[in-house]
Amino acid sequence: MRKFFYTNNLVRNNGKDIRTRSFHLSSCLYDYNFNPSMTSYIENTYKIWKEDRNNLHKSGDSLFSMYPHAEMDNYNNPIKINRKTDNYNNSNCFQDVLKNNNLRITYVNNEMLEKGKTENIYDLARIVQLIRWYQKKGHLYANINPLPLPKEPPYSSVCYEPCKRKMSYVDFGFNEDDLDKEFFFDLPSISGFSSNGMKKCNLRNLLKRLEETYCGTIGFEYMHITNENIVNYIIQRIEKDKKYEYDTKMKKRILEYTARAFIFENYMAAKFATTKRFGVDGCETLITGMKALIKRAAQLDVDSVLMSMSHRGRLNVLFNVLHKPLEQMMSEFRGKTGFSDNIWGNTGDVKYHLGVEIDYYDEDSQRYIHMGIVDNSSHLESVDPILMGQARAQQYYCNDKEKKKVLPITIHGDASIAGQGIAYETFQMSKLPSYNVGGTIHIVVNNQIGFTTYPIDARSGKYCTDIAKCIDIPIIHVNADDPEAVTYVFELALDIRNKFNIDTIIDIVGYRRFGHNELDMPKFTNPLLYDVIARHKSVLDIYSKKLIDENIISLKEFEDNKTEIFNFYEQVYEKSKSFVPTPKEKYLPQWEHMVTPQKISPSRITGVEKDVLINLGKTDIYIT
Repeated sequence: MRKFFYTNNLVRNNGKDIRTRSFHLSSCLYDYNFNPSMTSYIENTYKIWKEDRNNLHKSGDSLFSMYPHAEMDNYNNPIKINRKTDNYNNSNCFQDVLKNNNLRITYVNNEMLEKGKTENIYDLARIVQLIRWYQKKGHLYANINPLPLPKEPPYSSVCYEPCKRKMSYVDFGFNEDDLDKEFFFDLPSISGFSSNGMKKCNLRNLLKRLEETYCGTIGFEYMHITNENIVNYIIQRIEKDKKYEYDTKMKKRILEYTARAFIFENYMAAKFATTKRFGVDGCETLITGMKALIKRAAQLDVDSVLMSMSHRGRLNVLFNVLHKPLEQMMSEFRGKTGFSDNIWGNTGDVKYHLGVEIDYYDEDSQRYIHMGIVDNSSHLESVDPILMGQARAQQYYCNDKEKKKVLPITIHGDASIAGQGIAYETFQMSKLPSYNVGGTIHIVVNNQIGFTTYPIDARSGKYCTDIAKCIDIPIIHVNADDPEAVTYVFELALDIRNKFNIDTIIDIVGYRRFGHNELDMPKFTNPLLYDVIARHKSVLDIYSKKLIDENIISLKEFEDNKTEIFNFYEQVYEKSKSFVPTPKEKYLPQWEHMVTPQKISPSRITGVEKDVLINLGKTDIYIT
């Protein structure tokens, strides 16, 4: 495709010499967003050429001579030029075009050029190209993997082929001299880095913010979405002049959530070393994000949170998120299920498949929120449509027409969401009028391996979440070793769901510190991967060091907090030795009215009159 290359030229306008840019045919510029942004300029240049063809460079004269009857407002079909004025100095025409077409550059008039500033259409068009590249491709270069693994098979799928090299400002026509130049943005109707939200910035700072936003520990995939309102909302939320920040109180809370999740797994491993628990070691920030999500839901006046998940990390979620009594959970490790073998209702299922429901009081929002998780045996994604059915039923019975009061959350594994058809089928049903639940928050506990299978043998797409693109929803990848980033994306995902009633996916990229279960020996099946994991520091060590370096907490304070959590687990462990389940632990409250087979119902008269039986018998054997 032929593109245009622009050079500085002087043309006459209203008796003044003004500096403009005439164009040469060239193939060296390759960004497809360049031409639409220049439509107004081309139109005005065409008018100048019609008045006197000697005003333009010969390349421009040659082009317009080829198309003497061209309608310049159809130069690029999506752009409709508003012909309010023929005055080249007036920027209203170009501003209207921008407003109607969401172009993220601004018009530069003669006054700005005469002041010697660097704002000109060509530079800003290149900035638009640069920003758009990060928006579309930044996630491919984001630091979302906590492990130093190469982005190549077997650690990635065969489809994962990012550009051979990451593009830089040089590829967009800038050089080192441009890094400290200031560029001005003045488009109130547009959000993000290319809006007036930043007012002005130099290229160096813009590049820094682009790297922080799109190539940090979060990878955003949203440019595939066709709904411009959703895209612009996400841009508005993430493209700010400063990176998201949490205050000291929130950082300490995030550390506490992470510590509770981490120490829980270590403590259970120490006390029940020969028992399978399918821990979330390596993705402990799942708990950190879930805690933030529940608090955010309470702030948004959600009344009920329904969850589904498979076995990975379920025990940690049951205790740290859903507040199942820990002494009851530990008694289950000892074999006390609360059901005798002959009691009806005893599923015989293991502790990491069980569900629970509670009414949780959130102190920050000063209100109760109902939470529950659906029982799920080892069928992984099969529980997904069950969760959606429960959510739809609750929304129906509580008259939640806007679908804001009931929030479904489903937690996937990276292998199961990509490999089991029920996940895809559930996505396809999610927007059907009869099954829509107003959006589900999907969380992927991505430990980058399925049992012993690497991504190269598990899926064809770049990411395990690629199937979700079929319903046009945002996908957010996040590094599990960054608890603050995890907290941020969980809150953002809920805000997106709450505003647009759509599904949102959070892909927590971590690892599995132990085998598929704690009794496996993964170094036999995946030796190279587990050599890397064995040398990798835990998320608690990484984040605590960060806060200590920032003087948020002292080392002594951190150690005291760990000791306090450990002592709590010790006290509960001792209580669990004498724990006796009561009816409260045996049954969920909503099932207490159910009558079991052991309860004899009142006897009822089942006989009928003798004549009735005689007549029935005669009728039954009557032969004609």
